[in-house]
Amino acid sequence: MKYLIIVFCSMITMNSCASKKKIVTDTTQLTRVLEVSKSPCFGECPVFTLSVYDNGLAVLDGQDNLKHIGLYHKILDKKVMASLMKTCDEAQLFSLKDSYMRRVMDLPTTSLAYSSDGQTKNISGNMDFPDGFKKVIKEVMDMIDEEDWELKKQYNTK
Repeated sequence: MKYLIIVFCSMITMNSCASKKKIVTDTTQLTRVLEVSKSPCFGECPVFTLSVYDNGLAVLDGQDNLKHIGLYHKILDKKVMASLMKTCDEAQLFSLKDSYMRRVMDLPTTSLAYSSDGQTKNISGNMDFPDGFKKVIKEVMDMIDEEDWELKKQYNTK
């Protein structure tokens, strides 16, 4: 009888593991909803591209001056994804100018691409961003600083 109970419990455990939803990480099959990147400067500016996809997959390509250097993935939980999309909506990104570039030496360029309802808005610049845009960037930077990224590819460092 003990043997039957053990076998039965094992089957239930294996079945529950097999039925977990697999998250697609092949980005060619996904829709990108947000991408933020920062370019280098002469100092210690973070250099990265963060892409967020409609299924909650976040892909971080950390190049320089970040705690995560390399290619990283993580799955955003629904609350985090909803908060990020709400911040983007509240920033009214589609109503902002496309460029906030100023002729100032050594400022990194911040670029953002946001997609919603079949439309994409691209914004780039180096200073004088509106407050809503700054809030989106802060939320992205906070997300990048979190520890729960899974390393997919290590880059050679200096």
